[in-house]
Amino acid sequence: MSDAWREPVTVWTEPTSASVMRVAARGLLAGLWATAALFVPWPWVSALFYAFAALAFLHAVLAIANLARNKGVLLRLTGSGTLEWPQSYQEILLRRPPEWVDGKQILVVELSKMGVPSRVEPRVTLKGATHDLPNLPLYRASVADFVKTVNEVLAERGMVFQTERLR
Repeated sequence: MSDAWREPVTVWTEPTSASVMRVAARGLLAGLWATAALFVPWPWVSALFYAFAALAFLHAVLAIANLARNKGVLLRLTGSGTLEWPQSYQEILLRRPPEWVDGKQILVVELSKMGVPSRVEPRVTLKGATHDLPNLPLYRASVADFVKTVNEVLAERGMVFQTERLR
């Protein structure tokens, strides 16, 4: 068997429109805080709004940096054979443990719908032999399409996704 796949393999990505919307919304929020700071007559409130604008701008810059780092990948197969959620710079900085799932057979559990409609629905949890990866967004793709797509990518690596529904 070839070791050519030892580099991380992209298994699932978010749509480009979701990435663009996230960066645009964060940039717009920074602009709104800065604009509000210009028109507020009280200096201490204006300073507070500028601080919020700076934090929102930093959040937008981090969104761009994370996008450049992970290229929109939500799930990738590592050289060790595990599926992982690539960490963002914020997760690394805060030392959040990596989220990953392992095993040759992965169970895909569809989570119940949230009360408020969302662009990232449905969400699934991937259950492996020893670890689970919760809340993977599918961005309006059906669970069946997700499983089919992922199984095509992982077929030559001996991994299989199976579905289960929770209501």
